[in-house]
Amino acid sequence: PRNLPAFINQRLRWVSKSRGYADPATITTSLVIFVFHLFLLVFLVAGCFHPVFLTSFFIMLAVKLIADIPILHAVSGFMGQKRLLWYYLPVQAIYIPFVVFAGLAGNLRGYSWKGRKKRRKEA
Repeated sequence: PRNLPAFINQRLRWVSKSRGYADPATITTSLVIFVFHLFLLVFLVAGCFHPVFLTSFFIMLAVKLIADIPILHAVSGFMGQKRLLWYYLPVQAIYIPFVVFAGLAGNLRGYSWKGRKKRRKEA
C-alpha cells in the first residue's frame, strides 16, 4: 500500500474475508490471536485503574515475545532484515491495538477496494 489509509483498508479487506474461511485450524488460529491481543489491551487499560492487571499484561507480553522472536529472527534473517528486530517492542504499542481494531472493524463494517465500496454481508 502507498499510504497508511490504503494499508489499513487492505488489512480490513483481508480480515473481512475471514468469514469465508472453512479450515478449522485457520479459524482457531485467527480467533486465538485476536482474543490474545484483546486481552493484552484490556489488561493494559485495566492496569491503569488496578495495577494487579499490569502483572497479567506483562506476563502475556512475555509469552508473546517468547513466541514471536524465534519466528521473526528466522524470517528476518532469511530476508536480510535482522536490524528491524530492534523495532519489535516499540511497535507493539501500535500493533496490539491495531489487531483488535482490525479484527472488529474488518468484521463489522465495509471497506473500499479498487474504488468500489464493499459492505459486510450478513451470514
